[in-house]
Amino acid sequence: MKRKQLHDGTHLTKRERQIIQAGIENGSSKSDIARTIGKDATTVAKEIRRHRRLKPRNTFGGPVLCAKTANCSQKPCVKKCSGFAEPKCGRRDVSPGACNKCDKIGKCFHDKYFYYASEADTTYRE
Repeated sequence: MKRKQLHDGTHLTKRERQIIQAGIENGSSKSDIARTIGKDATTVAKEIRRHRRLKPRNTFGGPVLCAKTANCSQKPCVKKCSGFAEPKCGRRDVSPGACNKCDKIGKCFHDKYFYYASEADTTYRE
């Protein structure tokens, strides 16, 4: 059985990128955003991953965040440790893939990624 083609083979427009940004801000999943703009979910995922902007956390005076802190024998934790693992975030790392309008943004100690449609479109056009 053939899989139905969900995309039309065209590039994303600025309007579609704005819809992606609005979907991220609403907390929609990548598949919901893809259905809205008529593209495949992997297209949306790649678009977000390629054009999101990193805002590193402020590490001055703060502890090193490691996902394996509870089971680690080396205390205090250092980034040079062989067992170091960056902590995961369900919104940032899974869906939608950026931190735009996250309700925990003020209390979050992770690196943050932001997706802006106008910047993404300008970068793509260059």
